[in-house]
Amino acid sequence: MSKLHFQTACPLQLRRKRHTLATSDYNNRRTLNETIGHVHQRTL
Repeated sequence: MSKLHFQTACPLQLRRKRHTLATSDYNNRRTLNETIGHVHQRTL
């Protein structure tokens, strides 16, 4: 693997990883909010 290829490929992989983490974090938060909403409706 050439140095140039490594330098261009690495940031792309990092960006993709960061994007995946952000997306999963958003989904987790959304499901958590939905769960809290259901619990509140049940207690009310």
